[in-house]
Amino acid sequence: MSRLHVIFIVGCALALAFATSLRADDEPLSKRYGKVPLDAEPKPVATDPSIKIDYDIVYVRAPRFVKERDGRERPSKWPEIGHPTNIDPGYDLVVLHPDGAEEVLVTGGKDSVADPYVSFDGRSVYYTLFHNPASGEWSGGADIYRIDVATHQISQLTQQIFTPNTGAADWSSDFRTEEKGKQRLPYAVYNMNPCPLPGGRVAFVSNRDGFKAPRGYPVYSLQLHVMDVDGSNVEKIGHLNVAGALHPVILKDGRIIFSSLESQGIRGSIQWGIWSIHPDGSNWDSVVSAFLGAGASDGWHFQTQLSDGTIVVELYYNQNTAGFGAHFRLPAPPDDGTPRFLPADLRANPDPDRMFLLGGPIGGTGPRLFSFQPIGMESITRFSTGSDQTTLLSDPKNKNSARVGKVSHPCGAPDNHLLTVWTPGSGPSGGGFQGGPPTDAGIYLIKDGKPIDEPGRMLLIKNDPRFNEQWPRPLVPYRRVYGVDEPALLAPVVNNGRQSAQLPEGSPFGLVGTSSLSKRESFPRGRVTEGSVTATGNPYAAFSVNSWIALNWADQGADAGLYQNEDIHAIRILAMEPASSVVADRFYDRANERLRILGEIPVRKFDKDGKQPLDPDGNPDTSFLARVPADIAWTFQTLDKDGMVLNMAQTWHQVRPGEVRSNCGGCHAHSQKPTEFKLTAAAKADYRPFDLTAKTPLLTTRAADESGRQWDEKHVSGVRFEKGPKNVEYYRDVRPILQRSCVACHSHKAEKPPGGLVLDPEEDLYESKTFQDRFRQVHGHIAMSGLSSVKGRVPFMINPRYVWDFQSRRSLLVWKIYGRRTDGLNLAPVKGFEDEHKKAIAIDYDGKSMPPPDALAGTFKGPDGKPIKVEPLSDEDQRTITRWIDLGSPIDWSYDPGKPQAPGNGWMLDDQRPTLTLTYPQRGRNEVSLSRMLIGAYDVGTGIDEQSLNVTADFEVNGIPAGQNLAGKFQRKPDGVWDLKLTRPLIALPKGVVNVSVKDRQGNLTRIERTFSIEARTAQKF
Repeated sequence: MSRLHVIFIVGCALALAFATSLRADDEPLSKRYGKVPLDAEPKPVATDPSIKIDYDIVYVRAPRFVKERDGRERPSKWPEIGHPTNIDPGYDLVVLHPDGAEEVLVTGGKDSVADPYVSFDGRSVYYTLFHNPASGEWSGGADIYRIDVATHQISQLTQQIFTPNTGAADWSSDFRTEEKGKQRLPYAVYNMNPCPLPGGRVAFVSNRDGFKAPRGYPVYSLQLHVMDVDGSNVEKIGHLNVAGALHPVILKDGRIIFSSLESQGIRGSIQWGIWSIHPDGSNWDSVVSAFLGAGASDGWHFQTQLSDGTIVVELYYNQNTAGFGAHFRLPAPPDDGTPRFLPADLRANPDPDRMFLLGGPIGGTGPRLFSFQPIGMESITRFSTGSDQTTLLSDPKNKNSARVGKVSHPCGAPDNHLLTVWTPGSGPSGGGFQGGPPTDAGIYLIKDGKPIDEPGRMLLIKNDPRFNEQWPRPLVPYRRVYGVDEPALLAPVVNNGRQSAQLPEGSPFGLVGTSSLSKRESFPRGRVTEGSVTATGNPYAAFSVNSWIALNWADQGADAGLYQNEDIHAIRILAMEPASSVVADRFYDRANERLRILGEIPVRKFDKDGKQPLDPDGNPDTSFLARVPADIAWTFQTLDKDGMVLNMAQTWHQVRPGEVRSNCGGCHAHSQKPTEFKLTAAAKADYRPFDLTAKTPLLTTRAADESGRQWDEKHVSGVRFEKGPKNVEYYRDVRPILQRSCVACHSHKAEKPPGGLVLDPEEDLYESKTFQDRFRQVHGHIAMSGLSSVKGRVPFMINPRYVWDFQSRRSLLVWKIYGRRTDGLNLAPVKGFEDEHKKAIAIDYDGKSMPPPDALAGTFKGPDGKPIKVEPLSDEDQRTITRWIDLGSPIDWSYDPGKPQAPGNGWMLDDQRPTLTLTYPQRGRNEVSLSRMLIGAYDVGTGIDEQSLNVTADFEVNGIPAGQNLAGKFQRKPDGVWDLKLTRPLIALPKGVVNVSVKDRQGNLTRIERTFSIEARTAQKF
């Protein structure tokens, strides 16, 4: 059948005849593959009379080919996770009517349209407009627009305004223009991916803060923001999007789902998962985890919801597939607290055929399983593949037979149908058979959103061979698809002091805690056995490694060697600082982001008789609760009594001001019902939460304990306190210890240092390269390949036998300074895992400690034959080294040995802006009078510069004219709160604007511009 014309017919005389020809069998593809040839040609939608398409469809019409300057044609570009701004000029926004007629809403011209999203009333469309993309991905930028479909009136909602950390650099005037002696951002502002929200708000992503993604892929971080429908009241809600976020989608229950780049710590660089979050930035959660494998370069992106609440997500390989892959669906999550995920053990999947996909002739065919797969998840385009392969041929033995293509851009449609974009042929691919036809994308429908085995089960709506049809969206009211006028309006977190006594009204803090650290599924590919809540598995899986990344952390688990629940002693909370683009290369650690210790909190509890209370699961209670700064990214590390990491949460977390998050129910315990926090010791009235905003608790010796709490010798050392977050860096903190107590023996100057170990690696240079260059190259992936020596010696920082980033328990350097093996591995084979034992990397320990007794006694002879005497390592020395390793081995390239305490502009730079809250006035329409203004401010780094506080209003306040700074009139209260009571409450105000800003001592600025109105029906009660 010809594809030259629009085939979009509601009625057809041959409909019944065509309908009866559709395949009706439901035999799984895995069984009938190879028996029945694949039907690669979808039929027109009009051939199925049960499908009623009486509505418009809005879509993006992109040219199939673009001419280069030399006149040659190439296929047009498709934005995707690797390059979300990769687009050509001339993509139009078009309405397709049921009779096949078309109407151009927005002509791309030199610009380009993407990401259309229909308003809830069906009368307008939000979209991204890329400005002059021909000028380069770094030049044009993008903004959010809205068009009224009936009148074609267009409103621009965002502007090309950067808002980077002002204290991170000496910036040019607009942060972008080149000025002599000034820093600038070398790319444009990208405001993208609009999504309307209930209550008159719009979610979108933006790189306006100028952060660099830790892995540099994509180069900059797109973070979640929200604004009013007129573009006012912009607020960042995705402080945890340190690496990046894409395409928020509102669900019927009011949550936003979005694609999140979860490449944290030592995980792979392209780990995209699907997350949910409330529109105010609270209650974030996982929907589909990014646990596709250590070497996986495919991710979850492009998501939608069907009429019945089912969520549809796409899996595809980055770059080479142009955003084309395979669709999967999963049921809406239950609200009764039952588990939503399968265990980490892939063998626990009860029905692997539900995840069946046909691979390419090079790739495998079969289920695509991964750890913590959502219960009920299944593939729905089983003929396709999410991998970097050409799609399967109809006849695998014939390279010239038809190829079945890939899908992209799913969207829920009326009657539970799914709109999608499909391209036939080999599909975009960087592997497999090449030479197939270029992408020829059209709009298709998957009936009832049900799984299909072949492209012929789809129905054709629109395909014009001159164009690539993209982003199909039914131009209908929300009710037509979902049965309600708009999604549920979720109540935001109200920072009114009623959530907890630890969170006074207006404070810039939140509370975080959990019910149990014993209830954990952190073990790689582990499973929970009956009668336990702790996952276990192959003990040697915790030691797996390949040429560039530790598999036990990349695939799913984050256990640093073997340990038992009785080893769990404390929790460490780390502040995670996104790096401004212009200073991101001035420091090193394995995560490529600055990690600061907010606190180390003991979780063991004891009664007066020294006994440990039990939690609801029957384990010793390890619950905790702590106050942390709001609106910053942070994560957890579980610690043993020596402060070494047992496991690490490899994602970013956040709380909004006034938010309490204690409902995770365990440590990565996804496949179990959460243990209720309210039933644990940390929820009792006599529990004293640690306040990490006032001082930093750190594990220490019992003799140095400053906590005044009751401990137990078996599990607890003690706690001391420091002011501000704890930073550990090589030159400032670690090198002096090594120089004082180690380098006398382990020097590069020694012909035969003990064990061949060199502990002054900054002196051990390649002939033509500096230590910095060599370290940057080698300390990363190459080190994991087993590089063991340079010139016959072993520089400890480039060999995992001595330093495993984030895993001090596995680092031989730590074994030596503690005088014992610390990784929990018994070299004897474990019954049932003898073969795995042979494959495990098992390094024996000789039992000797460092510094050795003869060096401490002064009897060790150095290279010159003279006796050497060194100082022993103190407990704090040992903890400094382990903390350094467990922070990813940070090195500050800007360190100045002449000014050892100077922050410089590398690792020690405060690149985190202050937390700022404005509780009153509330944004939008207020139906109560305004009797006070309430502000909260806190800075986790250098602290708030209180003199910088600036508050202005465009209306008179307490007799002070509009526009004047009101900061001096506020009363300073505890917990970072400023309060101003109005002498005469405002009961009516058509529109008011309040601007609040504050800086930290580094010079980083945070600003809130609050637009609101007042139509008071009652007096405000505070």
